[in-house]
Amino acid sequence: MGLTVWHFTYKFFGNPIDKGISLLYNADALPDGVLISHERKKGEDIVNKADLIEKIAKDAGINKTQADSAINSVLDGIQGELKKGGRVTLVGFGTFSVGQRKARTGRNPQTGKPIKIAAKKVAKFTPGAELKTAVNKKK
Repeated sequence: MGLTVWHFTYKFFGNPIDKGISLLYNADALPDGVLISHERKKGEDIVNKADLIEKIAKDAGINKTQADSAINSVLDGIQGELKKGGRVTLVGFGTFSVGQRKARTGRNPQTGKPIKIAAKKVAKFTPGAELKTAVNKKK
């Protein structure tokens, strides 16, 4: 019994009432007759972790459990290095780094009153030359 995450558009009488809702649910606990499905819109290219695991398994000739472990190891390595304030460079793909966002004054959208927004660290990604070229190639 595992939890599943889906992103879907809820429709009321055929009309979308929300651009998208992320839902974490236990498929085994849904009542009989309740079906949650995800429809990809035409032209919408969304690749999630499960899609990447499937592709890695197929391309590397390994099973999905091994592919899942591999991708988790890569992501944990990147996250661990960023937590330490470091950088991770994948030549041709890009560089993950940590940036500093300064403290600033914002506005509460409901009241219009100024609020203080604290300084914080943010993860950044800078695409490499090969990735930029690949993204800009015409099909």
